[in-house]
Amino acid sequence: MLEQAGLGPVEVYATPAAGFPDGVVTAELPAGPDVARRMLRWLDFLDVLDAIAGKYHDVDTVQRLILRGLTPSGALLLLIGNFDETTDPAAAELIRNRIEQQDIPSLLAALAQHENRTRT
Repeated sequence: MLEQAGLGPVEVYATPAAGFPDGVVTAELPAGPDVARRMLRWLDFLDVLDAIAGKYHDVDTVQRLILRGLTPSGALLLLIGNFDETTDPAAAELIRNRIEQQDIPSLLAALAQHENRTRT
């Protein structure tokens, strides 16, 4: 269903969490040439509350952009976009430079424009 709506490819799983009877749903987009464009499409579906960016550890080469938001039914959803610094250091730098502003639509639009320019 998510793939047919243009929101995938995506891996979806739920994690138990206090205060959320259905747990917290996580949708993770694998690294690729169109991660930002796919994340941008999620803004039509997700009421974004905030975003963070980071890595799992110091030697990790994947910058993760994590949007926290609510689905139309009110469920909490984490949307994770993976940006590999080894293949696209400019995208990771763009995230680091703009995440603090919390202007998520603008950040995703800038990342999508970057993807469009670097697309082969």
